[in-house]
Amino acid sequence: MLVIVGIAAGAVSVSALSDTDGRALRQDATRLALLFSVAQAEARKSGNAVVWEYGIEGYAFAHAPRRLFRPSALTRLSEPAPAVAYEGDSPLRPRAWSTDKAVQVQVQPPGAQVFQSEWISGPASVELRDGTNTIRITRAGAGHYEVQP
Repeated sequence: MLVIVGIAAGAVSVSALSDTDGRALRQDATRLALLFSVAQAEARKSGNAVVWEYGIEGYAFAHAPRRLFRPSALTRLSEPAPAVAYEGDSPLRPRAWSTDKAVQVQVQPPGAQVFQSEWISGPASVELRDGTNTIRITRAGAGHYEVQP
C-alpha cells in the first residue's frame, strides 16, 4: 500500500511540474499577443518598422529607422540601417521566457516577424514549444491576436 501511495505522489509531482511549465508558456504567449498589438500600433504611429527578435532564452522588439528618400542608385550602394532595440520601461523591451526550458519558436509565414505601418502586418501565427507543451498565437482577421492551447 505504501508503494502505491509513493508512486501516486511521484506522478502528481511530475504532473505539477509539467503544468507549471505549461502555465509559464501560456503566460508568455498571452504577453506576446498583447505585445504584438503594441508593436503594430507603434509601427503605425511612428512609420518605422518594428521587428520581433527571438531566441531560446527570450525575445525583444527593435525599431528600424525610417528610410530616407534617396535616388535608387544611392540606396543600392548603402548598407541598411540597423534596427535599434527598445529599452528601459518600454513595453517592447527585451524579456526572458518565463519557463526554465528552452523555447522554440515557429513563425508563419516565415520571416513575418516585422510589423509595418500597414493596418495588419506581423506574423499570422506563432507556435511556442518547450519540448513538452505547445501554445499557438494566431492573428485574427481584424488584426488582433488570440492564444490557443
